[in-house]
Amino acid sequence: MKTILYLIRHGSTLLNEGNRFRGKSDVPLSEQGREQAKVVHSLLKNKKIEKIITSPRPRAIETAQILAEGHINSEGNVIQPEIANGLDSVYYGAWEGKTQEEVAALEPEQFDLFKNHISQLEMGGEHLSDLASRCIKELVKVCEENKGKELIAGNGKFQVLVMNFLPNILDLVGKETKAW
Repeated sequence: MKTILYLIRHGSTLLNEGNRFRGKSDVPLSEQGREQAKVVHSLLKNKKIEKIITSPRPRAIETAQILAEGHINSEGNVIQPEIANGLDSVYYGAWEGKTQEEVAALEPEQFDLFKNHISQLEMGGEHLSDLASRCIKELVKVCEENKGKELIAGNGKFQVLVMNFLPNILDLVGKETKAW
């Protein structure tokens, strides 16, 4: 039986909608974010989801809870999202809560790295390659431990990194992937 891994970004927050850096800020979903999660739920409602793991951020947990509604695993249990600290967001430090325009004015060189050379940027002491490694390790572990269908509720930054590293990951674990 092959494992199917769905990478789902959390719904929108007021910080997203204001084009602000979120990182480890504990912001909940906005009403728009809840509606987005419900749309994704409707797309996945007929899938046989076995397990949902999520970042510990409230916006990701709330998204995962909406996605879990009505899903029963193969053991007959209602699926409860599980926290996976390896999927946590990067810490943006002083950038958290600020708009991109504010950061560009305060730290133009660092902001240029963020926009054009993100792999060279360190945020809050965590280099983005460390973030990618942490997230990838968590995803590989979950895939190896579970048969059936997986649903990952994470956040945008880790998804960008995972997709950048995905060809190498698939070579390492010998898996195939499909995106839709």
